[in-house]
Amino acid sequence: MIQWPEGKRIAVSVAFDVDLELQWAEGNRNDPEHIVYMSKGTYGAKQGIPRLLNMLDKQGVKATFFTPGYNAEVYPEVIKEIYNRGHELAFHGYHHYPLRGTTYEDENEMMAISEKIFLDLVGYQLIGHRPCGGDFHDFTIKLLLDRGYKYMSYRGDKDAPYICELDGKKVPLVELASDLFYDNTVYDL
Repeated sequence: MIQWPEGKRIAVSVAFDVDLELQWAEGNRNDPEHIVYMSKGTYGAKQGIPRLLNMLDKQGVKATFFTPGYNAEVYPEVIKEIYNRGHELAFHGYHHYPLRGTTYEDENEMMAISEKIFLDLVGYQLIGHRPCGGDFHDFTIKLLLDRGYKYMSYRGDKDAPYICELDGKKVPLVELASDLFYDNTVYDL
C-alpha cells in the first residue's frame, strides 16, 4: 500500500485536454470546417475553460492542461489565463493528429516547436506529456528523457503512478495512469 505524505489517504491528478477545434476538425477529415463541429471546439476556449478555471479556483484545486502547441498559438490569452491561475501546462502534440508512422526525428521537431511556443508565451518549460490519438512509439520514452520531461500520462494499466522502464531498466520518468474512457466525453451536468 502506498504511504502518502501527512497521513493523506489518496492522491488525485486532475487533468484536461485542451483540444478545442482540433478534436473536431482533425477527427472529421471529410468536412473539417463544418460550422457545428468547429463551434463545439470554440466553445471550449470561449466558455468551457473559463468555467473550469472558475470551478477549480472555487475548490482550491490545481490541474494540468495538456495542450497542443497549435491551440496555444490560436488562443494565447486562454493559455496565459490557465498559467496565470497557477495550473500546469503540458505537451499534447502540436496538432492533434495521430502519430502513426512518425519517426523519433519527426516527433522531436514537433516537440521543439511546441516547447518554444510555451516558452515564448508564458516562459514555461513543459515537463509532462500525453500523446494524441493514443499513439505511443517504442522511442517515446527515450525522446521524453532526452528532452527533459518528468512524466507522461498515457497508459491505464496500473492504479498508481509508477517509474517507466527503457530497455528493461527503470528510468527517471513517471507514468501517471490515464483513463481514456472519460477522455473527450461530454456530460450534461
